[in-house]
Amino acid sequence: MINMMAVLLIGANDLFANQMVEYARENWGLVDRYSNEKRLLEDAKSKGIKKVLVYDKFALESSSVQALNSLGIEILSWQDKSSLQRALDKKKEEQSRRKKEAEKKEKDLKEIEHITLM
Repeated sequence: MINMMAVLLIGANDLFANQMVEYARENWGLVDRYSNEKRLLEDAKSKGIKKVLVYDKFALESSSVQALNSLGIEILSWQDKSSLQRALDKKKEEQSRRKKEAEKKEKDLKEIEHITLM
């Protein structure tokens, strides 16, 4: 999967933690669950993390937010359902665009083969 998500569980109770992990697994590909920011930041570069799902964005230290942003990692809040939906919509649009590009390439190759065989 291209969009790999880490889940930072600070502030989430067991029910929300389980829901967050399942959401990440189903929609993005789960890298890992984290209970502290230090380990998340250590893994951010090496594990291909593209997104971090947090229970509450305001629970993150500002230095962690800056570090993740500098790496191009998107931070999504479990409490902000509209941002989660926008991220999923963006992902679906990207998948649709890639599918159309692949179909066009395949069509172009078939046309080239057809012309070559003539």
